[in-house]
Amino acid sequence: IPCTVSYIVAKSLPYLHVFCSWHTWSSRGDFLIVTVKGFAGWLTHLSFFRIMNGLQTTPKSFTMVRNAGGVANLVMAKRKADGLTEVYSSPPVPVLEIAEQNGVNVIFANFGSSSERVAGYCDFRKAKLFVNAADSPRRQSFTIAHELGHWVMHRSIFGENPKTYPVLPRFSRPSNNSPHEKEANKFAAHLLAPDHLLKPVLNPTVSAGTLADIFFVSRTMIEIRMKDR
Repeated sequence: IPCTVSYIVAKSLPYLHVFCSWHTWSSRGDFLIVTVKGFAGWLTHLSFFRIMNGLQTTPKSFTMVRNAGGVANLVMAKRKADGLTEVYSSPPVPVLEIAEQNGVNVIFANFGSSSERVAGYCDFRKAKLFVNAADSPRRQSFTIAHELGHWVMHRSIFGENPKTYPVLPRFSRPSNNSPHEKEANKFAAHLLAPDHLLKPVLNPTVSAGTLADIFFVSRTMIEIRMKDR
């Protein structure tokens, strides 16, 4: 029966992962709970298939709800970034060097008509990270760090399913609740301003603007890091 259900679901809702599990509920019989997770962040539950004497009856419920995509593992993202910066003793962190050391070729490219909208993107299959050549050097550093976060943490996911990967926009979207994007942002912030380099220079006499200059990042990013330490 699980195979039959999986086949039906896969035929009607392509590009989905199907997970089946059996549950016994006292004397009321067994239930087959099927969870279908889509690449685009949709989470579907087909639940309460009553199993009686080996026969499948009509499902008791069918619900489809929008899922934010799970919970971002920010601790993991910080740990990954820290592991790449621990050898550096002073800012700014050479993000381009780190990216290339981790097997990705950084290319500064002319995005043409997309230059006003796209900061950068990663080609996971070709191990190439493209950065908007028209952006400021500090913005480019963040783009490299952010996309490197995807490369380090998510390339197996996006490499297998490239259509689910979003390019990095030049202007952030506050409504973006993707855990992968949150992880990449956390990774980038700690890669560019790691704790072991930031904490020694944090004091009331040093302004956010000065710290931004020291770490070669935007004022906005350093202010976020000053709160997140």
